[in-house]
Amino acid sequence: MLAVANLITLAAAGNELLLSRVVPVVNRPLEIRLAPDAKLTGRATLRVAANDETLLTVPVELAHGKSPTWSFTPKATGYHTATIEFDGATEPITRRFPVVWRDLYFLVWPPPEPSERLAYGPLVAQVIDTDYKADVIRQWHDHGADVVPWVGVPASDASGAISEKAMADWVEAVAEHVERGCEGIFIDEFGAYPNPHGFERIRTICLMLKQLRARFPELLIMPATAGESSRWILSRSAVHDRNLAAAKLYQA
Repeated sequence: MLAVANLITLAAAGNELLLSRVVPVVNRPLEIRLAPDAKLTGRATLRVAANDETLLTVPVELAHGKSPTWSFTPKATGYHTATIEFDGATEPITRRFPVVWRDLYFLVWPPPEPSERLAYGPLVAQVIDTDYKADVIRQWHDHGADVVPWVGVPASDASGAISEKAMADWVEAVAEHVERGCEGIFIDEFGAYPNPHGFERIRTICLMLKQLRARFPELLIMPATAGESSRWILSRSAVHDRNLAAAKLYQA
């Protein structure tokens, strides 16, 4: 499932517990760690619980400049809570998170800054502008989000077809995003409509996507398709592609 929303801005807090996956999947290892900019020292205890049952208890020794990491593998779906409890008077740090049975992806448009992420709820895949720098990618990765840049689709000729050179150049452009550390791409509409030109365009777009999939078997491809005809042709062409997600739009 892929959800896209427009929401308000809310700044992130200082001391945080970070997850290697914002919405973890059951039976997959999860890393829990203290934010690298947290200024905490002393002894503490990390606890992970669900349904009033403690699932993990780990003693912690905190020091400036260190970001301790703990591994936890959830064995059931549902909400879990990770808490660091301090021996002194410091307030505990708590992170409540859902565990699901399969990957879920949530995108937000327009692209927020990493510091605004708390306004948008669970963010697993995040749309970003194509000219963002490496530090932005790193910040999203630090907070358990995949980085999925916005890309367009090459223009068609009079018949609706896309040339082989244009398709090859497009695949190379996507490869540059992969080299930057991005996990996938978000395609902002195909521009294919229910007429002969549109059907030929979507047909050649599917060929282009198959070239991309051959180059990057695990790449996450998220198309924002326009119209039922495009969705139908795309779904028929990619029926066995487990890493392709079509958008559902939610206005908030």
